[in-house]
Amino acid sequence: MNVTIIITIWNQLSSYVNELDWTYIITFIIIAYGCNHHKVKGGIKKITCISSKTKYRVAIIGLLYGIAIYFIRGYQLNQIECLFQSFVFALVFHKLILEGLTTYIGKKLRINSVIEKEASTRGYYDRFHDMP
Repeated sequence: MNVTIIITIWNQLSSYVNELDWTYIITFIIIAYGCNHHKVKGGIKKITCISSKTKYRVAIIGLLYGIAIYFIRGYQLNQIECLFQSFVFALVFHKLILEGLTTYIGKKLRINSVIEKEASTRGYYDRFHDMP
């Protein structure tokens, strides 16, 4: 592969990532995580009498939060595209990377704890077989 192509792609990708509104992305992910907590989710369901899937709830929270940020920060119309790109990036980042990573780590921790529990249980019962 040609090195100039890789450099060009890297420069475009880094400029795209640098132009995102990272404050919005991080706070949106934290707010979405908090709103998907069991107690908050139950409170929202109790108030609105509507049960929704997590992905729709996260999308609605992101849109409402994006609109609020637009007015709070006094964005101009030409900055809406940056805010929308940050919203889409946050959705993808939250869904693919964070949820995937936490699921992977959770599975690994569960597997390791099961292995450790089996080893300790086996060790407990094996002590009776080793008696003289």
